[in-house]
Amino acid sequence: MASETKVSTSPSATSDVRGKKTSLAGRVLALAGLVGIISGLAYGIHLGYRTFTDAWIAPLRLSPDNEKVVSLRVQRMKEMAERARLESELSGIEAELKTVDLSIERLEALASGRGRALAWAATSAIDEARALREQAENLEGQKELLTGLFADQSHLLDRYKTDLAAGLVTAAEVERESTAVHQSEVSLRSNELQLSKLRSTLAGLERLGQALSSGSTGRVRRSTKHAPMPPEVAKFDDDRIRIELDISRLQSEKRAALARQRAATANLEAMDALLRDLETRPLYRAMQADTDLAFVPYEHLQRFGLSDSVYLCAWSIFHCRTVGTVTEIVPGEVISQDPWGSLQRGQYVVLALRERSALFARVLRVRHAGSPGSLANNELAPNR
Repeated sequence: MASETKVSTSPSATSDVRGKKTSLAGRVLALAGLVGIISGLAYGIHLGYRTFTDAWIAPLRLSPDNEKVVSLRVQRMKEMAERARLESELSGIEAELKTVDLSIERLEALASGRGRALAWAATSAIDEARALREQAENLEGQKELLTGLFADQSHLLDRYKTDLAAGLVTAAEVERESTAVHQSEVSLRSNELQLSKLRSTLAGLERLGQALSSGSTGRVRRSTKHAPMPPEVAKFDDDRIRIELDISRLQSEKRAALARQRAATANLEAMDALLRDLETRPLYRAMQADTDLAFVPYEHLQRFGLSDSVYLCAWSIFHCRTVGTVTEIVPGEVISQDPWGSLQRGQYVVLALRERSALFARVLRVRHAGSPGSLANNELAPNR
């Protein structure tokens, strides 16, 4: 009985052991499946989180032989030629202004010397008139003497004629006395002629002196409407008018030159400002060397900062690896195609890429590492 019982319970125990092993394996497989599902779900959540938090950018490379860069180089050459022309024009205007200033200074000095020249001429005329007046007084005295001498000799000639009739004098003596009377008359008439000429000259000098004195003070007046102006005064007046017209013309030319100088200076400053702005543009940099860029829509521009890492992913989602960093945000708005082919407003960023293959990708991703360079509050980001 005992032996039969032992034989009959042995298969049952073996079956229980096998059931326990099968149940344990199922539990391990179930747990492994659960862990796999949880891990897959966590990985999917992680991918989804990174997909919505990473910034998506569209890469491109600008090189010196790019069509837009070549066009910019040609435009820059034109701008530099125009700038050189403006600098040359400014140099010419400065030289012109110096010449105009010197000419005005010389003419003003000549105009101020005109009054002194008139005063000197008036003084000279007055002095000459004074000398002529003294000569006229001398001639007046000489005339009185000659008139007395002529009267005495005429009276003596009458006596000689009477004595000749009485036989007291000879005819030769009468003839000699008659010749003396004629000589006295000739001297008297010559004296009167010189005195008349001297008085006429004296009157002219006095009028000239008065006119020059008035002209030196700028108050030239004619005695009557049709009275002629002395030639000397007319010449000085003509010189004065010519000098005033020349000064007025030069001042007008100076104002025009100053206006052209201001316009050229403003254009040159605007051109320099434009060139400084162009020097910050990627196209300008690309004239010297290859430049790696990426277009970033404003929405994604707020998600990263400077020095953040750039990632290249398979199918834009899986197996992401670091290929570079963001080194600069280029100021100025750009309208271009976003990573999905739609036109968007945004800005360019400069990249430092370690793998050239990243430039051929349609989309790259930038992941913010919490650095202080975040653009979340950056002035370059638009106000929303």
